[in-house]
Amino acid sequence: MTRHDDRIAGLVGLTRRLIAHLSSENELLESRRPRELGDRLEEKARLSAALGAGMAALKSDKRLLDSANPADLAELKDATGRLQAVLAVHQRKLAAVKSVTESIVHAIGTEIARQNPPVNQYDENATVGPVARNWHIARPTALAINQVV
Repeated sequence: MTRHDDRIAGLVGLTRRLIAHLSSENELLESRRPRELGDRLEEKARLSAALGAGMAALKSDKRLLDSANPADLAELKDATGRLQAVLAVHQRKLAAVKSVTESIVHAIGTEIARQNPPVNQYDENATVGPVARNWHIARPTALAINQVV
């Protein structure tokens, strides 16, 4: 195996590791354990950066592409296609979690605002308005969140 083949095999290996990493994150999202994703962020960033740098080097080195074994390039292309498919699933799952989270936060904010309307009074122009501009800050609200999703 030549040095060129080693570089392509290394990219295939990185791609497969990133696929496995993202697939396990997808499983965490499916099992409603998104909090566990935070512990995995560093490894995902490391794998993504290494793969991105390797792919950029491959793309910029015309000699490497010309001298590469066609079977190795086909394997890399196949792995890249599988990575894109896993990324598409990952993106949909993250968007769903984000949407649910935003809906919950919005519902909590709406309920807090409903339960704590501003205290109104007449101002110097004889119009009715909140006692203070920052009435929502001046009026503390207790909030408890059940963190089980």
